[in-house]
Formats: sequence, structure tokens, C-alpha cells
Amino acid sequence: MNRVIALCLFGIGFGFILHRIGFGNVQEVQRMFLLQTARLPLTLCLAIGLLIPFYRFIREKREQISHRITWRTVVGALLFGTGWALSAACPGTVLVQIGAGYIPGCAVLLGIICGVLLHQQAQRHWIPDETASCGD
Repeated sequence: MNRVIALCLFGIGFGFILHRIGFGNVQEVQRMFLLQTARLPLTLCLAIGLLIPFYRFIREKREQISHRITWRTVVGALLFGTGWALSAACPGTVLVQIGAGYIPGCAVLLGIICGVLLHQQAQRHWIPDETASCGD
């Protein structure tokens, strides 16, 4: 139970930080995609740079992490980026938007859930791949 409380507090704190930086601000995210500001991309680069040592540590602890890029990866990345650009929210920042009271974020969250469910159905029926990890 203490772990659940700690994770909830961490999530709330992380969401507050994302909100203060501007990741929950639709206009700020749109300015990032229109290349009008470098604030959010620089923040992303800093976060990635800080996480690299943790990723390497985790990778050493796991037996194998797949790094192969397939056409599915490219299509998924394009769909993810398009959705982020159109909605100004990725799965993490949509929760920040909802927490900040941005009601259209609820529609985006519903779209994310529908997209995940559609992907699972497509994976199961049209593009089966024994090596895929999503939807297992």
C-alpha cells in the first residue's frame, strides 16, 4: 500500500512539473511543433540525457531489449507524432491537461484509448506478428 501511495505522489508531482514547464499548455505544444520555440524540445532532450544512465542500468539487468526497427515502428511513430501534433497531447501530457482542467483533454484521452483498442484488434486480426509485444 505504501508503494501505491508513493507512486501516486510521484505521479502527481511529475504531473505538476510537466504542467509548470508547459507540456499541458496546448498553445505551447503547438508552438513547439511549428518550430516557434525551443523550450519544450530542449526540455525533452535534457530529460532524455538524464534518463540514459538509468536506461543503460536497466538494460544491463534485462536479458534482451529489442532495438530492431520495422515498418510497424515507422508507421506507429508517424501516427503517434501526427496525433500529438493535432491534439497537442501525448499519453502523459493528456493527463496533465485533464488535471489542469482542460476539458478537451478528455476527448483526447478517449481517442488514445480507442486507438490502443483498434491497434490490438488490427494486431490480432490483420497484421499478426509473433515477435510483437503489444497486446500479448
